[in-house]
Amino acid sequence: MKLYFFLILSALMLIFVQSCTDNTTSPDKSFTFSGFVYDADDNPIVEASVEIIDESEKVKYNTKTNAEGEFSFSAVNIDFETYRLRISADGFKTMIKSPNDFLKDGKSENLNIKLSKLSEDDDCCGVISFVVKKNDSDDLLSGAEVKLSNKDGIIDTKKTSDDGKVEFTELCEGKFFYRIALDGFKVLEGYKEIGKCDTVEVAVELIKKQEEEETCCNNSADFLIKDESGNPLKSVKVLFRRDGAVKYEGYSDESGKLKITDICKGKYSVLIKQEGFASQELDLEFDCEQNLEKAVVLKKNSEEPCCDNILKVSIKEAGSGNPINDAKLILWQNGKMIYYGYSKDGIAAIDGICKGKYTAEIVIDGYKSIEWSIEFDCKQTIEIIKELQKKEGSDCCGKAFIYIKDNKSGNPIANAEVKVTFDGKNRILKTDENGKVVFEELCIGKHFIRVAHSDYKVSEDYFYIESCDKPVEKDIKLQGKEGDDCCNNQMKFEINDKDGNLLNNVQIKIIKEKSIVTTLKTQNGTAASDKQLCKGNYVVMIYHESYDVLEFEVYLDCNEVKEFNKILTKKDVCCDAWAKVWVTDFDTKKALNGSKVRIWKDGKLIETLTVEDGYVKFTNLCEGKYAFDVTYDGYKGQEWNSEIKCKQDNVFEKQMKKVE
Repeated sequence: MKLYFFLILSALMLIFVQSCTDNTTSPDKSFTFSGFVYDADDNPIVEASVEIIDESEKVKYNTKTNAEGEFSFSAVNIDFETYRLRISADGFKTMIKSPNDFLKDGKSENLNIKLSKLSEDDDCCGVISFVVKKNDSDDLLSGAEVKLSNKDGIIDTKKTSDDGKVEFTELCEGKFFYRIALDGFKVLEGYKEIGKCDTVEVAVELIKKQEEEETCCNNSADFLIKDESGNPLKSVKVLFRRDGAVKYEGYSDESGKLKITDICKGKYSVLIKQEGFASQELDLEFDCEQNLEKAVVLKKNSEEPCCDNILKVSIKEAGSGNPINDAKLILWQNGKMIYYGYSKDGIAAIDGICKGKYTAEIVIDGYKSIEWSIEFDCKQTIEIIKELQKKEGSDCCGKAFIYIKDNKSGNPIANAEVKVTFDGKNRILKTDENGKVVFEELCIGKHFIRVAHSDYKVSEDYFYIESCDKPVEKDIKLQGKEGDDCCNNQMKFEINDKDGNLLNNVQIKIIKEKSIVTTLKTQNGTAASDKQLCKGNYVVMIYHESYDVLEFEVYLDCNEVKEFNKILTKKDVCCDAWAKVWVTDFDTKKALNGSKVRIWKDGKLIETLTVEDGYVKFTNLCEGKYAFDVTYDGYKGQEWNSEIKCKQDNVFEKQMKKVE
């Protein structure tokens, strides 16, 4: 079976406020983590280089793996967004990972760090290097952000070094798109095609932005703004922007009319907004002596007025009255989880709750879950106290006897490493001469178990501790690495949507006898297991957060390579929403190009964009709650939460104040 190694990463992530107000961002960037590096056959790679690098690939921290393939970093100070982990070894492909890949909801995730061997027929060995300079001189430009992507999405984003150069390696044959941005210069976009293992250099010249001379400032625009019923709307704000800066603004009168005069020649982005209505954006262009007339209808944003409810639950232990931390408070509606939060200091709070009826539930290991019905109207804050009953024997007093044997002879296997994981914590013991280990003081709940021995394939399984007076006895049989009968089978997958598009980041679990053999993830829409699958029946589960889970059974005999082309069905949720964020100086109202805007969902960073022409635009967002933050050197950071909807303009204006 495949090896899965736990990379333990403890980090304090940005804590997003649960309101729509702006606050100063102050992330803590110091954390500690460790892990293991293995080859495709689960052998440890000794003396592998593990480095923490910045965007220009300068090394900030580095270490080497030991004889067991283990590495560790202690109390490093890095930014999740800009630093990456680079793992390399002679004869293997280099792997680069973002620390964000190790996080899920601010907690550690299982990570299988495996390096693939280099081969002479390796197709993904191309290199594209960029040299960036000014168009009117030979000055090389450092710090230019170069984003490289292909039809499957963004590959990597790097910044040019002091010599104006940046390089992307291990590229497959095909067409690559690039976008180069630097504050004070116009954005440059283009593409480059490379063949198998080609090495190409792209020299580009950036053009410095020039302040446009205001000419032909005798244009005007007349607006008539109404609601869907035809009623005129008063005090609707209209903003004209050019190159990100607000040039003109005004408000509609009682008849819904607004006239803006003295508009200069040029192209403008016009934002029309009023509280309680969905905003609209228009693109207008003026020449000279023009008067444009625009009739605008704003649609009522029905969700906004009644999504301001708050629920606060004080969670205590029945009998003692002690507060319970880390209990999960869930609000369900029509069988779907709509909101959730965790208790801190015994208090679980959820805000931004929309009007409606819900089922509330509290769950935590070691206690009996409870649920009740609750209904919200508008602008309500409901505070209640709930007491949880302890499950019988929940004081971590369980015991498990684990016996490790050879799957053919049945003989006990001594010196096998047995790792039991519960609640993110690992306990490791080695079997005695009778192939036995005994784990004591186990908590009630599901425990994951992983068994490894140098002469056998890794086995992964789980067991339950139900009570303190009922010890668990479990036999685990290991399969030898050499001489196995019919253990050279393989599965290959191609995953598409209904339109035939290849889907990336689809997870595929291959399961045998209720144990996970391996977990794959698609790249370029495809994935393949190693040729190590033994004869027998398997269950395959394919899932992606935006698609329905697909499950099917497979039987493998001997010397088989089975290929599957599967089509996933989109979940009944819209994922083509977008959000635009305008960023300006509070005092001057000028665009703050170069500021960074990040978007988060469920505590995980989704994407980071750099402001150009005054704004950034996030696309292909699924409907739901998101958190945003914006930062710029010398200015106070801001963060906010918002419900993103499809078929509506999700536009945000953020005015940044300088640090005093």
